[in-house]
Amino acid sequence: MGSGVQVTAQRVRYLVYPGSILLNSQHVFHLVINLKDDDLPLRVQVSGWSPFIPTDEDNSSVPVGALEYKFVNTGNKPVDAVFSYNSRNFIVKDAKATAKKISPKSKIGKIANGFVLSQEGTEENPDLQGHFAIFTDNNDTAVDHCWFRGAWWDPLTMAWNTIKEGNIRTHEPVESGAPGASLFVPFKFNPGEEKQFV
Repeated sequence: MGSGVQVTAQRVRYLVYPGSILLNSQHVFHLVINLKDDDLPLRVQVSGWSPFIPTDEDNSSVPVGALEYKFVNTGNKPVDAVFSYNSRNFIVKDAKATAKKISPKSKIGKIANGFVLSQEGTEENPDLQGHFAIFTDNNDTAVDHCWFRGAWWDPLTMAWNTIKEGNIRTHEPVESGAPGASLFVPFKFNPGEEKQFV
């Protein structure tokens, strides 16, 4: 699903759909996206990178990446906002799962300031085991470890409603069948002020 920002003071909402996008890349392992919408009192920059150290293939091949989100209040009033990152459990591979039926193999666990998308391997397919951690460096992070469990598009609809209304939802991990998870970081900042989340 991706990232969402809700600016409650101006009742403006978007889900990574700004008025303009400018891509800038210094090299293949670092990408910068500048987001701007004339109707929002925000300038947003998303930087994505993966560690690369020339001649150090061991550390350069670590399977890790980072997204940095920088928000600048370009308006003349304080902004009260919620940063959120939302994801289905995309790591799950289950041929029996459908849009109507969430895979019982889908597990979402805890990590400090975030969540871990998981699937355990089986005796026949140990290669299916995998874990993907999503977290922030902000201790005010709230986490919903399990979206609403319903059929068809219900989990996405309910997750979107939470974003659209600027709410923060928390839910502890469940044993299995979690369709997705979200993290939320509420923040306030004054005109000209910056906030950054990694």
